[in-house]
Amino acid sequence: MVEVIGKLLYSGINFALLEHVRKKESGAIMYRVEPERLDGLQTPPSQENRTLLERYGLRATRQRLGLAKLLFSKGDRHVTADALAAEAQAVRMSASLATVYNVLNLFAQVGLVRGLAIEGTKTVFDTNTSDHCHFYFEETGGIEDIVVEGMSFADHFEPPEGYEIVKVDVVVRLRKCDQDVQKD
Repeated sequence: MVEVIGKLLYSGINFALLEHVRKKESGAIMYRVEPERLDGLQTPPSQENRTLLERYGLRATRQRLGLAKLLFSKGDRHVTADALAAEAQAVRMSASLATVYNVLNLFAQVGLVRGLAIEGTKTVFDTNTSDHCHFYFEETGGIEDIVVEGMSFADHFEPPEGYEIVKVDVVVRLRKCDQDVQKD
């Protein structure tokens, strides 16, 4: 087992400092390092995520890159800031809950994700930013996309004069039926 004796940051990538040796002849210090693991891989956040952030006008900071990698590497999904912070902690990524909230809200502001206000102050972030609706399961708090082909809810509403419809959020709340009650 290798003991990590320190940390280094180089070019936006964290490295675990494994050992350092002073060469007797020259007095120079040599370091043996390796990239810190992020989700089991020894690769830095991908160039793809850097390009994505820059396309939306965002600086590609280490924390934004790491959170983008966690968020977008699993396909379309619905995630809360608490859940993403737990994922970051599980892969030993340094990001406070406040940072995760700020990054997710920034991503929503620029259109990288879609924020859904489901329960009071609870916001769920959706990586699928296309127009679509959601089922919300009250017992579990789970959310699923509703697939509606060729239907645009915005076409069915007339906004007040001087306004335009930006988006329509439809959340269908579901509760399990009582098995003893039969529908007529």
